[in-house]
Amino acid sequence: MSMEGFGSAEAIQQLGPSLQRLLRHERFNLHRLDVFQSKIRDSDFDPRYLPQNCNAFPLPCFLIPRKHFYVYGQQAHGTDEMSVFDGLGSDGRILFPIHPTALPEYRQFLSDAGAHEAPVQIWAVPTSSVRTLLAWPDGAPEKALFIKTSLHCPVFGDRRLSLRKVGCSVGLSSVVRQSKDELPDVLGFCWESVGYVPRGVVEAGVIIRSIPAEFMDNRALVVPLFALLGGDESNPPVFLRMFKRNEKAAREFLEQVVCARFARLWLSMSMLHGLIPEAHGQDLIVTLSADDFSFRQFFYRDFEGLQVDWDLRRNRRIVDDMPLPRAFAWYETYGSWGYAYAELTFYKLITSLDQYMHFVIREFDRTLTSWQQRGFIDAGSFDENYLSIQFSRQMSQAVHDLFGVQIPAADSIHQSIKRFVIRLMKLRRKLLLQSPDLSIFSEPCAKDRHCGLVPASRVIGVVASDAAGQRTVSRV
Repeated sequence: MSMEGFGSAEAIQQLGPSLQRLLRHERFNLHRLDVFQSKIRDSDFDPRYLPQNCNAFPLPCFLIPRKHFYVYGQQAHGTDEMSVFDGLGSDGRILFPIHPTALPEYRQFLSDAGAHEAPVQIWAVPTSSVRTLLAWPDGAPEKALFIKTSLHCPVFGDRRLSLRKVGCSVGLSSVVRQSKDELPDVLGFCWESVGYVPRGVVEAGVIIRSIPAEFMDNRALVVPLFALLGGDESNPPVFLRMFKRNEKAAREFLEQVVCARFARLWLSMSMLHGLIPEAHGQDLIVTLSADDFSFRQFFYRDFEGLQVDWDLRRNRRIVDDMPLPRAFAWYETYGSWGYAYAELTFYKLITSLDQYMHFVIREFDRTLTSWQQRGFIDAGSFDENYLSIQFSRQMSQAVHDLFGVQIPAADSIHQSIKRFVIRLMKLRRKLLLQSPDLSIFSEPCAKDRHCGLVPASRVIGVVASDAAGQRTVSRV
């Protein structure tokens, strides 16, 4: 899958085993490169910086006075991660990393701002998203973090981080973090606590993303969902390795984790907490035991794609009372992706589910069929549309278990995502008309938070004051 490796392979050896395994998945277990890396669209992009071609490279980093940036949030205290702040207040400086391919676009800004190269070498390795880098100071791998940079090229489109995107990501990260204790234990997050944008180049910001402690656990296997299916002979897909090791356990993983647990998790997040994830194979990660591939936890990264049902959260009296970046432009920052239809809860729900069905479930079905035809697994091991049918059944069952609502077979996800979401919208309207304590949720299932259901008594808070009323944006 890779050409002669660019950069330093030795530098990657500084990282612990868990992060090294994660980088192998991010670089060599990519899925559908023909779709996501069409170099025909941009023959000028330097292919050395594609993750499958790249080892660790010195990341261009500059110390620049804070006054030259719009800064949102602050780094979490009490962590070992690399600090991006040098000094306090207006006299302090900020460490500003730039993707090497975008460096020419910043020359004027760097000159005008009196930038100085950082005194410490920072190593960086591209992840599957290319613009997001795993970075650490030379010799200090315990300080590693993710840096989301700005890129704008035909291969990947406009991936620049504007004021709106940076503010929204940092703001939503703080919203979720405030209510983290009430969310299902089965889901963890890669927090985005700080981001900043040059005042002279307001479409070219940076977001700092923390690496969860669970990713540093050297007994863990950290696997983006796409890596379950992507790879080659040198780097076999993770699920194929699972299947060849224990066919029964691999099948149970698909049915119980990819289908059942995710269905309950998605319904809990969307219908109880009003948090609607961008549910595709790059933003969703699973942690597994490195010994036997047993499931540990889901993780979500990239708050830029998270959508919020603000009406539902207000109705359930979930506290959202912290100051948010760019609150003066609340609607354009938090209420929509920039066009009116995107503010509709229906749109948010159907987009999230369609991503999971298209990029995860149906990709599994397509790949399993291909593996059977190519002899990688025994013919007949999986029926056609096996996982689509399993996920559809599990989602309908989860709706019944959590809300007592029966989904007709004709309206199941496998038959029609649109009709299924219409059913959810009808359920949502009933819930919004009920009293805030939502007694329908007062009896938790046997597995409680582990399966994704949270008793209402544990998520009810005090109504947040919002004199402007700007948090009510959905039109249902």
